[in-house]
Amino acid sequence: MTGVESIVQMIETKAAEKVDQMTKEAEEQRDLRLKDARQKAAAIAEDIRSKAEKELKSELAKHEASMKLKAKYLVLGTKEKAVKDVLESAVKVAKKEMEGKKCTDVLTRFAVEGGTALASQNLEIVFPEKQKATIDQSQVANAISKNLGQKVTVSVAKDTVRASGGLIVRSGDGSKWVDNTFEGRMERLTSRMRDEAARILFEEKSE
Repeated sequence: MTGVESIVQMIETKAAEKVDQMTKEAEEQRDLRLKDARQKAAAIAEDIRSKAEKELKSELAKHEASMKLKAKYLVLGTKEKAVKDVLESAVKVAKKEMEGKKCTDVLTRFAVEGGTALASQNLEIVFPEKQKATIDQSQVANAISKNLGQKVTVSVAKDTVRASGGLIVRSGDGSKWVDNTFEGRMERLTSRMRDEAARILFEEKSE
């Protein structure tokens, strides 16, 4: 082998070694980049999955809350109808009693309850215009006096009230009163029912 051939062979050998080295380095870089790309892709996929899972949980929670609220409204609607039916029935029974023998007893109880609540020494009873029944004023006065521990006088007012039954008890000076007409008592009962409905609907219960 001549000197020139030896030089050429040496150059070719070094060139081949250089190519092999560059190829190896390129493959290593490729593998590193592929690994990095896979890691980034996995991170992105995990982030997307996590966000999707959070959104799904949020939507499910909203849907569940909405269904619970609708269920409460449904229950309340059913209860309201049932209570309304009971109240209407109670009114019919009350009116029937007011037409019978129990009328005086009911009016006396209304008067004593109202007078005791007012705690005034001078009281007036106001009846509905068309109500025929009345009360024993002295009996009512004695009952209220006993409850309050002080002497009370009771009189029947000359004016009347627009109501289907019951009575109003007011202080002698007219500054305060208790509405124990059917309508007044029904309104208070209805108000309590609405408060209870709101409590059931909006209260927070620990699961």
